[in-house]
Amino acid sequence: MSVFVDIDKTPNKECFVDFPVLQASVVETGSRITIRVQAYQPPDFVEPTAAPGTALGCSAVGHLPVPLLVNLGGPIAGRSLVDASTGKTYQPAQAADLPALTNPPTGYHDTGSSPAQAPYQLRGVAQRSYRNGGRMLILIRSPLGSQTVYPIRRVETTGTVLGQPAKVGTLEASDNRYRCGAWSDPSYGWQLCSIDLEPLPSDLLSATELLTLANGIR
Repeated sequence: MSVFVDIDKTPNKECFVDFPVLQASVVETGSRITIRVQAYQPPDFVEPTAAPGTALGCSAVGHLPVPLLVNLGGPIAGRSLVDASTGKTYQPAQAADLPALTNPPTGYHDTGSSPAQAPYQLRGVAQRSYRNGGRMLILIRSPLGSQTVYPIRRVETTGTVLGQPAKVGTLEASDNRYRCGAWSDPSYGWQLCSIDLEPLPSDLLSATELLTLANGIR
């Protein structure tokens, strides 16, 4: 099961760690599933130091929800989902049965499939996410003719994905945070997007890498 975590409200998150390692613990009964998520420093985290005469401050900029794959001992089967930190109960949404990348890049972990999350909660759109700290790789499936989640405005290259014409590009001419490949088959529109929300420098996957990964979807 995938849960989406507001990392800014995660217990024991340190303010200087933008993208912590997340770990979930689960308590299951016959009527409810209680999930607690904790945040930890990444192994390579280096605490910042202030320049002479200045003080460090935590960023006031929030984060989009971060997906986290949680293993359960059995099906949800009508049980309520409870956030252990707040006591709030959530209604599960049926996950989409999306294909997987056969060979994700090193360091990227599968966080599961789900309906598209805010701010892109478009009807019929589903996603499968892979996470590496603040870097994401997202496979998106949309109904043919529907709004594109990440519109490509600067095409960098063209090619084919699983025999279908494809293009790869960025959302804006100077964009260094998003790069997406896009193609369609007879049933759906597809995108595979590399997203980098880490502090500079940006480390997006290349257009060639995205095309290679997309052709390995199964």
